[in-house]
Amino acid sequence: MSITKYEVFLKSAQLGNFTRAAEELNITQSGVSHTVAALEKELGLNLLIRSKGGVTLTADGAALLPRVQAVCEEERRLQEKAQELRGLEAGTIRIASFNSVAVKWLPKILKGFCDLHPGVEFRLIMTDDDRQTEQMVMNGEADCGFLCLPAELDVDCEALRRDRWKIVLPAGHPLAGAKVFPAKALARETFIQPEEGSDFEVAEILEKLGARPAQVYTVQGDETILAMVSAGLGVAVMPELMLEDCAYPLAACDPEGNFTREIAVCIKDREAISLSTKRFIEYTKEWVRQTTLS
Repeated sequence: MSITKYEVFLKSAQLGNFTRAAEELNITQSGVSHTVAALEKELGLNLLIRSKGGVTLTADGAALLPRVQAVCEEERRLQEKAQELRGLEAGTIRIASFNSVAVKWLPKILKGFCDLHPGVEFRLIMTDDDRQTEQMVMNGEADCGFLCLPAELDVDCEALRRDRWKIVLPAGHPLAGAKVFPAKALARETFIQPEEGSDFEVAEILEKLGARPAQVYTVQGDETILAMVSAGLGVAVMPELMLEDCAYPLAACDPEGNFTREIAVCIKDREAISLSTKRFIEYTKEWVRQTTLS
């Protein structure tokens, strides 16, 4: 059975744009448009609303979307199972991850895993928050995901590492050598925070500290925040993981209180994951364990 038409519709719905769907599927934009139109004719339903801004699901398209996702996911699992039965380690593992794990862990994990399993390919999906990661794993858009516990949805999680939150300072800051950064000192500082949508944990820490910085800059991207702190433009709250192998001259202090996050890897169903995904998770767990011990 050819499921190309379902894959094209699914990708178009997910990205909201025929051109972007065509780029990801490596076909022409007109090919995407014609394929979706042919599927609509076959089903006798309008699935997508076309506009200058892109495409959006109709009510009928939204009703059919979960079934289309299920068909595509089952076909992928069928092909992976056939490869396993032939003794092949192949296929694509789709990983949803937040920034610090994607930047600090995954390049090394993927390099080591691919050296052992060269037939496996990866697709990394950057997510804005843990709930998005959970949703992608639950609906089959990702095979596994990295998030911080606790999870809200019924995903199967395995804890990997407890990560401490730090107050990050310019290397020449007067409190750079302090073990603990006083919460009241934040009232005299310019604070550099992540953009809205990814700032929940930082905002929660500031609230618990009762801290009101003198001035606030909002910046997109952890690396940009680190660069700005290093340049003396302010201080920030960052997870310790982002400070490992940092290229910028910085100092870090503990905040007043014990603020941590527990990083975990999650899947939808332990019994249904592919052999490649199972081995990737096993490799990741051992890599994190060895890295934490060293």
